[in-house]
Amino acid sequence: MAAAGVVCLQEFGQYDDWRIPKNMDLIQAEIQVIPRTRTRDGSMPFDAYTLYYVAQALYQVHGDYWKNNYARLRDYLMDSQVHDASNPQNNGAWRDHGARGGGRVGGKDGELYATSVACFVLAIPNRYLPILQEGRIETFRKANEK
Repeated sequence: MAAAGVVCLQEFGQYDDWRIPKNMDLIQAEIQVIPRTRTRDGSMPFDAYTLYYVAQALYQVHGDYWKNNYARLRDYLMDSQVHDASNPQNNGAWRDHGARGGGRVGGKDGELYATSVACFVLAIPNRYLPILQEGRIETFRKANEK
């Protein structure tokens, strides 16, 4: 929830709110203790919902938080992606069970949502989505300073 709070504060233009660095420090500490993946089981560093907000918070706050943490999330996802050419249904997927356990959808690992979130996280540096395009955020920030 710390990451979701940071994203909300950023989206409401509260860029200098004291809670942002406090929560980002907490998020960074959690990222640093993510265990390294050793298998291509489709696991994620956090449950998919948390990962979505963690990655977006890192991107929106940017700076050292982004530089010091995004690569760890990216590398975890790349190393854990399922590679199973014999089973095209599973090949390339991720599963929402997190590095330490995690989410379920209807009693099953949330594969569709997890794969969607993993693709979003990996695509963040490309800024495909309008919410990630800095120009509009900067315009809003400047308008808010007046």
